[in-house]
Order: sequence, then C-alpha cells, then structure tokens
Amino acid sequence: MFRVIYKVKYLYHYTQWKQNQVLSSDCLNESVKRLLQSKASYHERAAINYMMKM
Repeated sequence: MFRVIYKVKYLYHYTQWKQNQVLSSDCLNESVKRLLQSKASYHERAAINYMMKM
C-alpha cells in the first residue's frame, strides 16, 4: 500500500519539477525565474526522496 502512495507522490513531484524547469527556462523576469528554480529544486529533492522509498 505504501508503495502506491510513494509512487503517486513521486509522480506528482516529478511533474512539478519538470513543469517548473520549463517555465523557468522561458521566464524573462529574474525574480520569478529564481522563485521557479527554487521550487524546481524542492520538487527534485522530494521526487528523489520518494523514489528511494519505493
């Protein structure tokens, strides 16, 4: 049961990470770009964490 929950959480963080990476590469405003990169970094760490738990 936990494996399914971890997989769902992993997929959520992975998609958020990819989305923030794409948005930050297209962003022209530097402050928004830094915010998106920090969010992407958080979601990347969370995705790796859940990947290790699976």
